[in-house]
Amino acid sequence: MRRDLRQDLSALSGSSSRDAPRAAPDVDLATSRRQLVVDALAIGVSTLGFGFVYGLSARGAGLSPIEAMAMS
Repeated sequence: MRRDLRQDLSALSGSSSRDAPRAAPDVDLATSRRQLVVDALAIGVSTLGFGFVYGLSARGAGLSPIEAMAMS
């Protein structure tokens, strides 16, 4: 086990510390990473959708690409 990980974050380091407060039950590292990827993909998809709609709106309003980027 790696010792350079934070010991107060049991879900991230894979181990639990006796004196660290426990806010949630132990979750293994693979599950935490999988949830992180799912959350990141959800944010990325919503950002892509918003950018697409904004770009279409800016184009429809007659803005140049530089003006649209400055306003975003």
